[in-house]
Amino acid sequence: MDADDLFSYAMQLMMQSFDKNPGQGDTDVEGLISDIWIAEDEDDDSAQEFIAGVLGNELAEEIVKTTQF
Repeated sequence: MDADDLFSYAMQLMMQSFDKNPGQGDTDVEGLISDIWIAEDEDDDSAQEFIAGVLGNELAEEIVKTTQF
């Protein structure tokens, strides 16, 4: 397993850990966003940058603006 495969595997496991009922597509988005915010040292701008890397700037800005941390 190379570094990219290992990273992908870790990301998949992390994403699955936020499923309320695994395999049903009901992700605990609030918990996921909260954990990102905590991992980014409770910095709104850093959390937004992290989310933007996955979802794009516009959606990340809306998520951070409407989420209560």
